[in-house]
Amino acid sequence: MKYFSYIRHIFYYLLPVIACAQEGYGVKFSDKNRVPENRSALEISGKHPACQRLNAPINLPFINTNNDAGLYYCTQTGELVAVTYYTPDNRVIKIKRYPLLMPVSILQQYHQNRPWWLIPNSMRFTGAILLLLLAGLYLLRRRKIIASPLADTIPPIPTVQEPLITQAVTPAPIAVHNIAINTPAPAATIHLFGPFTILDNTGKDITRLFSPLVKELFLLLLLPNITGHAGITSERLSEILWPNMTPAAAKNNRSVNIAKLRGILEKIGNCSLIKEKGRWQLLFDADSIQIDVQAWQQLPPLDQNNSAHIRFLQRGLFLEGMEYSWLDNYKQEINQQVITQLDAYLHLHAAAALPSTVIDICNCLLHFDALSEEAVLYKCRALVQLHQHASARKLYQHFQEEYQAIYGEKFEREYTQALTGEI
Repeated sequence: MKYFSYIRHIFYYLLPVIACAQEGYGVKFSDKNRVPENRSALEISGKHPACQRLNAPINLPFINTNNDAGLYYCTQTGELVAVTYYTPDNRVIKIKRYPLLMPVSILQQYHQNRPWWLIPNSMRFTGAILLLLLAGLYLLRRRKIIASPLADTIPPIPTVQEPLITQAVTPAPIAVHNIAINTPAPAATIHLFGPFTILDNTGKDITRLFSPLVKELFLLLLLPNITGHAGITSERLSEILWPNMTPAAAKNNRSVNIAKLRGILEKIGNCSLIKEKGRWQLLFDADSIQIDVQAWQQLPPLDQNNSAHIRFLQRGLFLEGMEYSWLDNYKQEINQQVITQLDAYLHLHAAAALPSTVIDICNCLLHFDALSEEAVLYKCRALVQLHQHASARKLYQHFQEEYQAIYGEKFEREYTQALTGEI
């Protein structure tokens, strides 16, 4: 009956644990001399047929059916608690508790102290794979070490030194029309076609920084470089800008205004004002600063890239709105270059060009020569091709009125004759 009670306690407390983790804990009688006077907590394994003692024996008097023991798990403290109780006189029950903290570490020691032949097969398989990987890495590294000396035995390729060129070589001249057409324009730009406008190296308009005197000084220094002249002398500057001053006063004013101009040039970008052989020269880096007149002069012929020409010329006349007596020669030179190119294009290519292109070219030409008969006639014919007859007739009538006002006589060719006759 007592042994049945022992078995009942074991399975009553351990069945839930065994079902969940295939491991359990219980108490057993001591096997010493087969006298059940002592009990110990033990682990019951559901995976292997083995038990392991977890604590020292617990003394418990054997009084037939008046004593018992059990093992419990406290969820609040995480302890295994062995409880003994007995009734020596059938009146008083004596209860003792023996706690054991969870999880117990004896299992780790039990596995660590196993002989190598009792190690599970899964661990043996993992160890064998690691050994094979280490052996493969060792062999691969050994092959590289053996093969590396072969590279050291390859003789270096001797370098051949090129003979020094003792004779100066003159580079071939670069044709102007080989300049890249689609190269983006620098942010810093000096606009001389149309209204005078200066953009700094960030693209900001800084024209307002130029006072009238500094602006005129700037143009006097800039334009000789564009037209191929070798700068300008200090005497010429004083003659134009300070004609009524003494040489000393003119020199002082020149120095002050040149200092102001240098401050503005720093904002434009990579440019320098130098004096060489008694002449002032204003030099610009063409890669970082664009001067529109120079850029236009370096374009391919008009029939090869008319859109680039139109983009520059549609701004208007050279330095439009600026009037200086010394500027007339520069204006005449640049404006005549433009008129000559546009006239030549219309006579040679207008018949084969698109009407819209002819109109754009004629508009540019009329900026530089408001009474150009060729520009008016070609534009009227292009408008007719686009079926804009009213616009063509209105343009022709306006031209006749302007011609009458300027020359004091009527333009002789009639509208219908202008559309069909030779130009």
